[in-house]
Amino acid sequence: MIAPPQVGLAGYALAAAAWLGLAALLGARGAGHGAGRWLLAAAGVEAAWGLAMAASLGDGGALATGAAGIAEALRPLVWTLMLLTLMREGVSAVRPGPPAAVEASGSTPRLRGRFPYAAPALAIALALASVASSVTLGADGARPGVAHLLAAIFALVCVEQVYLNTDAAHRWAINPLCLALAASFVFDIVLIADALRTGSTDAGWWAARGFAHALLVPLVAIAAARNREWQLRIKLSRDLVFHSATLIGSVGFVLVFAALGWAARVAGPDWAGIVQALLPFCAAVAAAAMLCSDTLRARLRVWVAKHFFSYRYDYRDEWLRLNRIVTAPDAGDADGLGDRALRALRDLVDSPGGTLWVQAAHGDFVCDARQGDSRAGPLGPDEPLLAWLSRRAWIVEVDEWRRAAERYDGLVLPAAIADDPSAWLVVPLLGQDTLVGVAVLARPRAHAAVDWEVRDVLKAAGRQIAGYLALREAGERLAQAGRFESFNRMSAFVVHDLKNLVAQLSLLLRNASRHQSDPAFQSDMLATVENVVDRMQGLTRQLGGNSRSQPRRTEVSLVATLEAAVHARRGQRPTPALAPLDAGLHGRSVLGDPERLERVFGHLLQNAVEATPSDGDVVVRAWVEGEEALVEVRDTGHGMSESFVETRLFRPFASTKGHGLGLGSFECREYLREIGGRVDVRTAPDAGTTVTVRIPLVAVRSAASLEH
Repeated sequence: MIAPPQVGLAGYALAAAAWLGLAALLGARGAGHGAGRWLLAAAGVEAAWGLAMAASLGDGGALATGAAGIAEALRPLVWTLMLLTLMREGVSAVRPGPPAAVEASGSTPRLRGRFPYAAPALAIALALASVASSVTLGADGARPGVAHLLAAIFALVCVEQVYLNTDAAHRWAINPLCLALAASFVFDIVLIADALRTGSTDAGWWAARGFAHALLVPLVAIAAARNREWQLRIKLSRDLVFHSATLIGSVGFVLVFAALGWAARVAGPDWAGIVQALLPFCAAVAAAAMLCSDTLRARLRVWVAKHFFSYRYDYRDEWLRLNRIVTAPDAGDADGLGDRALRALRDLVDSPGGTLWVQAAHGDFVCDARQGDSRAGPLGPDEPLLAWLSRRAWIVEVDEWRRAAERYDGLVLPAAIADDPSAWLVVPLLGQDTLVGVAVLARPRAHAAVDWEVRDVLKAAGRQIAGYLALREAGERLAQAGRFESFNRMSAFVVHDLKNLVAQLSLLLRNASRHQSDPAFQSDMLATVENVVDRMQGLTRQLGGNSRSQPRRTEVSLVATLEAAVHARRGQRPTPALAPLDAGLHGRSVLGDPERLERVFGHLLQNAVEATPSDGDVVVRAWVEGEEALVEVRDTGHGMSESFVETRLFRPFASTKGHGLGLGSFECREYLREIGGRVDVRTAPDAGTTVTVRIPLVAVRSAASLEH
């Protein structure tokens, strides 16, 4: 087990290091003048006191004991002189204080009391008496006596005078300092009084004294940062202050139970056993209540923000946290932007619940998120609140509206909000002066004043969230427009395919009057009608199931596809001719949709026939080049200009035909790209056109089965 002197040595060494660090920071930044210099001196004396006390506990000899006695006397003296200087000069804060506490009269904070000129002489006298007492005690000089008790009591009285005589609007600047010094001198008074009563110093309290003084350094640093005359420019994290306050509270909690145990020991053995049994039980219950209570934690946050910071929010951290919550959906959250946005607003004010309404496409405000115990109902499209928020852009405090509705310029809250006992704040979400949504936040567990800072941060957060909600709405509308565009595009292709089928049937009817008695024509007519029916059924399936979004891929014989495309146009003039095919194509196939691939070559042949005089030529050739199949459709028609090929040939809905839709060439190119191919065009006016298609080849399993 570690002996109390060793624990005490560590505590005093920690106190010396903490106070030395504060003194170094004050000295590096400049100590200012007046109270700032006394603060630097006090930090230095505290550091020297910690070193001397640690040395005296570490068997440093008579020299260390004497130094500890002198430091013990100087410590309350220096702090008392600083407090007296504050009473004479007043507090000159970095800011006048929290906005709600600023008084309209006077911006220069001063103490209201009168500076007692005899007080420094009394403090010096008590310090000299303390030193004399330490000298007479000899080897036990580090132990305090009556003079030390009187010096601590006088210093505590000075702390009280400084606090009570400071204007309320500027008291926030010295709150941390008064709290730290009061805790320090009360600790000393209890320790010294017990030592004088019992005749010996309690070893546990003596060892804990160093740790207690080290814990007070953050409070003094905060006070120094709040007073511009003290010239300490540091920024403390709110999380650090919150956890430090929690730690100090925990230490206070332990000290309270330690004091109860000491009182039970003094009261006698009859009470000692009872208290020994009750104290651990009560401590466990109290600790569990503090750890599990959201209300206690919320009140602690409010207390820390009110008494330790000039502003309630750390705006950088709040802004980053808001964006992190809104832009990072939880796992499995498909579309929880409304829930995340409402949670981000709630976190700003520790609200336990709320409701978020967002404007829908039809103009109504629909409930997009509901959290906690909020019972607010739906908002109708004609609610006066919506027009009022759009015009005023105010944050409505529901309790204030209930007390004094005239402050809100004739606002009438809907029953869904007015009758909800948990409704606290109504926050408009405005994007570019347009009301995008409305949030109603539930009353927090700990009372918090709704000042200008709360309103401003909620307005800024509301505009940021409104931007995200507007982006979501724009994305949904864009996706919907894309679906309509996809459907319209598919319909255009279907209409184009239907036009080609109608052209085949029209050609069939024109030839029927001349060849109706020809058995061969009759056979071809039935085959053509059957082909048209099959393709129309395919188009029907395509419209019903949107088959273009899931393209069908299979191995297709290129030879059979070309023969079918040429055969389908044998009645046209000029009639397309299929040149002898490369022997390497037999037994090879391409990967694609048979119907769409035949439609690609059918369109190229149709264009060639329509661009060529009846006495001209349209020839189809095909061969293998490496791992690609090349199909060439050459005609002797009027040709095209280079600019037309580059700018209009493959542009959708651009057609030179009076009856065309301008989609055939575009569909050919897009589908060839889809299966890994490409199309090249060589042409010139009055010189015909040659279209070359390149398609990757794949090996076939059975050439005979594919040919048939």
